[in-house]
Amino acid sequence: MIEVSSVTLSAPLSPRFPSPFVLLQYADDTLIFASANSAALRVLKFVLHLFQKVSGLLVSEQKSTIVPVNLSEQQAVVLLEFFGYAQAALPMLYLGLPLTIGRPDRSCYQPLITKIQQRLQGWKSKLLSRAGRLTLVSSVLTAIPTYFMSVFLLPKWLIKSVDKERSRFLWGSNMVGKQKVHLMAWNRICLPKAVGGLGIKELQLQNQALLLRWIWKLYTDRSSLWFLATSSLYSGAFNSASPLTWNQMGSFFLD
Repeated sequence: MIEVSSVTLSAPLSPRFPSPFVLLQYADDTLIFASANSAALRVLKFVLHLFQKVSGLLVSEQKSTIVPVNLSEQQAVVLLEFFGYAQAALPMLYLGLPLTIGRPDRSCYQPLITKIQQRLQGWKSKLLSRAGRLTLVSSVLTAIPTYFMSVFLLPKWLIKSVDKERSRFLWGSNMVGKQKVHLMAWNRICLPKAVGGLGIKELQLQNQALLLRWIWKLYTDRSSLWFLATSSLYSGAFNSASPLTWNQMGSFFLD
């Protein structure tokens, strides 16, 4: 029997946040944020127990993990023993994106690099015309980083690495036994066809365009969780009606 004095669970977030979230859910995944104290742990265990009783469903211990943040090793052990779940650590993948504290490091982008390399590996042995390779670069290789680019400002080294792979494949340099001369500069290839380019999207510009959506949401949807969390972290900087400068936007995404 689990006894709790009050079924209240608060998230360990900034006190300036007017409506702290305790959980995030998408499809069949649930993230629960809670303070690592005995009262919160008992409430959380009670909520999970109640969920199982009411729904008839079971929480999978094999698929459930606990991620201690800013806890000592002793505190983490107590937490793990209380729930019996496995321990995980940041950075970790959630919905295909790295979940971490601070800026993602190189290891966080490895799944993206691996995915591109796997695609290229499957195409190396195929005899493709230049037109066919152009189609694959434009429709497949260029699309792979889109999900990452909609959330993160990709570092220059990563964009350069992806561009190198796209360019090499386009000119046939990635194919076994072939090293081709690149007949056109990459920045010209990325120009629209109307001005002499091949119409391949420039990743840096595409990345900036996708991230501007988040700035737009700050000014158009002030009831959203995104606005509440961001505004609290930046001390209400987005409450002003005046738009951000490009330098401020760049600084915001780097943070």
